[in-house]
Amino acid sequence: MRVNASAGQIIITVDSEELMRVACVMAESLSMLSRPEFYIRTGCAKPNVEELVQCLQDVADGTATGFELDVPAGVEVVENPPRPRR
Repeated sequence: MRVNASAGQIIITVDSEELMRVACVMAESLSMLSRPEFYIRTGCAKPNVEELVQCLQDVADGTATGFELDVPAGVEVVENPPRPRR
């Protein structure tokens, strides 16, 4: 794996096996947390990161050659909605 920063962008270079390992680690961490917990810990929307993981896995296994995907910050009221108090 190589990581370079240039002109405000980060470029990560990995081979297919490394990419699949990274995607698997991300998928495993996703599976351990509920949607609200994931948002609280990361500030990201779980469905967006699940989509990212799938895209990474598709590239790693050769079913896709690339992708472009926005992964915006989550919106608290959507990701961790208020629950009624008892």
